Amino acid sequence: MRAIGTLLLSFIAFAACSSTNSADDGRDPPPGNGGKKCYNVALNDQDGSSACAHTTCQPGRWCLDIQCLEGCIDTSNCARGSYCDLSNPSRIAERNVGTCRTPTSAQEIPCPRSDGGSNATCGDVHGAYSVVLDAAGSNSACSEFPSSVECTLAQNDCSLTFTCNPNPGFRSATLDSNDRATFSATGPRGVTGACRAQFSVGSRPKSFQWDCTFTGQGGSAVCKGDGVGR
Repeated sequence: MRAIGTLLLSFIAFAACSSTNSADDGRDPPPGNGGKKCYNVALNDQDGSSACAHTTCQPGRWCLDIQCLEGCIDTSNCARGSYCDLSNPSRIAERNVGTCRTPTSAQEIPCPRSDGGSNATCGDVHGAYSVVLDAAGSNSACSEFPSSVECTLAQNDCSLTFTCNPNPGFRSATLDSNDRATFSATGPRGVTGACRAQFSVGSRPKSFQWDCTFTGQGGSAVCKGDGVGR
């Protein structure tokens, strides 16, 4: 059943999807996008500093116990308008540590129109989420799910992409008009997971409920949990 626990991480990498992220530029705006650039990664909209014992870690550094270390474990560790690149992380104290970066022109994507011209029929679910397992409502085989997963969701219209730490992989999905995403995941040993995520965009913070059914030679297991916006 270890493969089930591993596959669950692949799901969470999905559920942690995010939305279009934008930054002001100095150019004349294209019609309807509000004069902003949009990117395929979620950008930090805060100053990037974080409390660490009796000190404060500056943007581009993260807190380990009582010291600030170079790098980032989440986009919230980076300066405003930048993101945490975890595509090639180092490993420190069992944490994936990435590098804060400013998005490049190669990462630009079309912005949803603000004048009603967008084809999007789904809600805005982008942002950072803390994702947890509902142990009481899940099969015992789901116990390998980590106690804390931090995910950043990016969104272009109704197309979702996401980055999570721990980072088990990268997935994508499409949100329907009911803000529900349905997808499948196949992992080691051929275990297949049929997964659903239902987002709630009318409340603050944003949130979603997810469930995944994994089926293998040893039977099936249903894992459930929640994601809460940060």
